[in-house]
Amino acid sequence: MGGATVAVCVIAVHPRWWGLVLGLAATAAALWALPDRWWARTPFALGWAVTVLVATGGRREGDFVIASDPGGYTVLATVILVTLTGALALRPRRPGAGEDSGSAGPAS
Repeated sequence: MGGATVAVCVIAVHPRWWGLVLGLAATAAALWALPDRWWARTPFALGWAVTVLVATGGRREGDFVIASDPGGYTVLATVILVTLTGALALRPRRPGAGEDSGSAGPAS
């Protein structure tokens, strides 16, 4: 739900340069702030990407919500980055150097 909300806001303000910068910064900040888990980052990314892709279709009046200008292409390119970021949250977690690996061997 949050990803779709942010995407609608990005679509609404992307025609102005400051709106595009603000919308993409809000998207990046949300992706950075969410935990790197499948239940947090992936639904946000999918909601964002699907909302933008649905908005790329033409309207009944014959016009488009996302124009074919540099700002519109930037929003469409961001779909790829947001989707990849959401997909990276699906990878299996490996214990890092500072984390316990779970092995119960003798202490040396």
